[in-house]
Amino acid sequence: MYRLLILALLVVSCNQKKVKKATSTTNQTSEPKKTIQQLSESVVSIDSLKILINKFDHLKGFKPASNYPTVSILGDFYGDGIKDIAVLTDNGISLDIVVFNFNKTIEAHIIGTGNDKTKSNFYFSEIFSAVKPGEILWSNYDKDYIRFEDVPEKDKVKLSYDAIFIHFKDKCGGGFIYWKDGAFRWLDQF
Repeated sequence: MYRLLILALLVVSCNQKKVKKATSTTNQTSEPKKTIQQLSESVVSIDSLKILINKFDHLKGFKPASNYPTVSILGDFYGDGIKDIAVLTDNGISLDIVVFNFNKTIEAHIIGTGNDKTKSNFYFSEIFSAVKPGEILWSNYDKDYIRFEDVPEKDKVKLSYDAIFIHFKDKCGGGFIYWKDGAFRWLDQF
């Protein structure tokens, strides 16, 4: 059934509005019992994202941040070869990213909320996109701006799976988010 859900998400991703260490609280849910057609019809809308979010107790009060240009993105964010979905959410206090891991069970990891060492509020989410495998990720700020040429090779990250890029459109502020060793990591991009 997970493959059906992922296939449905892939089919409708072009029609829908377009992640640092996750909080330790995750819930799991069994997969929804829907046909591909039902899933594809439901995933197109913000309402279907609300339904997915509401399946998890630890996401109570969260909703898709529908007033932003891109609300959700698809990618293999956990490096397991299975497409996942990252959703920009509003919990009434801050904007967070919830990444749904579609594996044997569906898990939901929260990035943000101020209880991790990443950014506590993604209010700068004018650009929210998936970074394709093989692209080099790096931090361009460490007490001062750093040019790409000056970043030590050991500090450059190249993944075989997708990462997340979040940033202001025409201003400084943002970064790369990627999964490694069981946690989401953050690299500044000012």
